[in-house]
Amino acid sequence: MKYSKFAAFAAALAIIGGQSVPQTAMSPAAVYAADTEQIAGEVTLRVGESAVPQQTSGTETPAWTSDDPKIATVSAAGKITGVSAGTTYINAIFSSGIQKFRITVTPKENGEEEQEKITDLGTVELDNDHAAVSAKLNNAPEGEQVWSSSDTSVAVVDQEGNITAAGPGECTIKAVIGKNIYVLKVVSTYQPELIQPEKKRYDLGSVTLDDASPSKAMELGLPEGTAITWKSSDEKVATVTADGKLYAHSTGNCTVTGETAEAVYTLKVTSTYTGSSDVTEKVIGEVKLTQSIPDKKLNLTSDELSGIKWSTTDDKVAIPDGNGMIIAVGAGKCDIRLEKDGILYIVHVESEFRPASELSEKDCEGQIIGLGNKMELSGGSSEVLKWESLNEDVAVVDEKGVVTSKSEGIAVIKAHYADYSSAIAVNVKVISLSGDADCDGKVKMNDAVLIMQSISNPDRFTLEGKGRENADCFGGKDGITPNDALAVQKYLLNIYKSLPVE
Repeated sequence: MKYSKFAAFAAALAIIGGQSVPQTAMSPAAVYAADTEQIAGEVTLRVGESAVPQQTSGTETPAWTSDDPKIATVSAAGKITGVSAGTTYINAIFSSGIQKFRITVTPKENGEEEQEKITDLGTVELDNDHAAVSAKLNNAPEGEQVWSSSDTSVAVVDQEGNITAAGPGECTIKAVIGKNIYVLKVVSTYQPELIQPEKKRYDLGSVTLDDASPSKAMELGLPEGTAITWKSSDEKVATVTADGKLYAHSTGNCTVTGETAEAVYTLKVTSTYTGSSDVTEKVIGEVKLTQSIPDKKLNLTSDELSGIKWSTTDDKVAIPDGNGMIIAVGAGKCDIRLEKDGILYIVHVESEFRPASELSEKDCEGQIIGLGNKMELSGGSSEVLKWESLNEDVAVVDEKGVVTSKSEGIAVIKAHYADYSSAIAVNVKVISLSGDADCDGKVKMNDAVLIMQSISNPDRFTLEGKGRENADCFGGKDGITPNDALAVQKYLLNIYKSLPVE
C-alpha cells in the first residue's frame, strides 16, 4: 500500500511500514548544473494572494525555492503565495541555470476581509490491514480544530484527528481552524464484511471421569467434515484427542474447549481417577531451553518417531515440530507429550527463551546502525543447516548468515543445526544524523536523491520518522523542500561544513 505524505501543516500519519528506495540518478532540476542566474520578472502580491509567474526553459520542469518563506512561499508547481509584507526572490532552478523572480508582498488594505485559505494535505489509503490513521496539524494557527468527513460510510474522524475506515470508496476529511481549511483525500478499500464476527459460544455442561470410566468420547452432532480443534486447560488432569475423546490422568478439575470456524464449545471436567486407565504415562526426560539455545531435538530413532501423536501443555512456552525437535516460544514450564501404542510419553520442558517483543537493547549481542546495513554471523565449527530470522520486518538473514537491517527494532536470528538451534538477538538502531534521509547512518548523494524523489513523487517515495527528521536539514525545520537536497549536495562538496544549515 502507498501513502502520500502530508504537506505544509500536516504531521506524520501513524502508519507502520517503510519502503526501500531504488538508487536512481538525480533529476537535473535537483542540482545546480550551471552558475548562471537571471532576473526573469517581478511579481507584486498582497498578503494571502497567490500567482504563478511565467518562466520558460523548453519542456524542462524546474525545482522551485524561496529565499525567504516568511515573506513568500512557492509550491512544487511554481505557485507563489504572499505571507507577510516585504521583498524576496523566488528561484526556478533549471539544469541550464536559475531564473529569479523579484517578489514584493504588500499588506492587506484596511478593512479587507480575511479570505479562506485551503491547504491540500494529500492522499491516504486505508484497507483491512491498515484501517485507521492518526493525523495532527503541525504549525497550524491557534484555535479550535473542527474535523469532519464528507462521507461517513467511507471513513469517520473524531475531533482528535483519528481517521477510521468504514467501507470502500473515496471521501474528504476536513479540518477547519477559523479561515484555515485543511483537506485530506481518503481512498478506502476496506471491506467490513471480511472482519471475523465474534464466535458463538456453547456450554456443553459437565462430565465426570473416574477409575471405572476414565475416558469418554464427545459427540457434538456437527456436520460431517467440520474441522474442530480441542484443547484442555490442564492436561495433567485430562487430555483430549483430535477426534474429541477425553482421557483422565489424575484427580482434579479442568475445562475442555472445542473451536470451529464459527463457534466455541466448552465442557467442564471433574476427574476422580486414581490410576486405572487404558493410557499408560511415562516420563522419559527433561529439556532446558535458553535464550542462546532455544531448540533441542529428542534422541529418537526414525522408527521411534513413526506414528507419534505430538502435543504440548502450553503452546506459549514450547511446541514440538513433529520430527523430534522441541522449539521454545516463550519463558515458562510445560510438558511435551508423545502418544504412541497406548502409551503417553512425557518430556518436562523448562524454557528461559523470550521473543524479541520482550527483549531490550541490553539483551542484544549484536547491533546494526542504520537501515540497509549488514552484519555477518558465523556458525562456528558446526555446519549450519538453515539460517532464520524470527522478525523479518526488522532484519532478514540469507543462507550465508549475512543479516540485513530493514527497520528499527530487535530481531532474533537463529542458526539451525542437526540436533539444536542457536540464537542471537540483534538490535537495529536508527540514529539522528542531519541529512541522512535513508537512515543508513551516512550522508551521501543517495540522500539528496531521496529527498527530491519524495517531493516529486510522494506516492512512491516516502520519508517517515527519523528519515523525515534527518532530511529536514536546511532552513530551521521548515519541512522538506528542494533546499534540503541542495544542502546535502553542498555539504558533500564541502561548501557547507556541517548540517543542519539554519
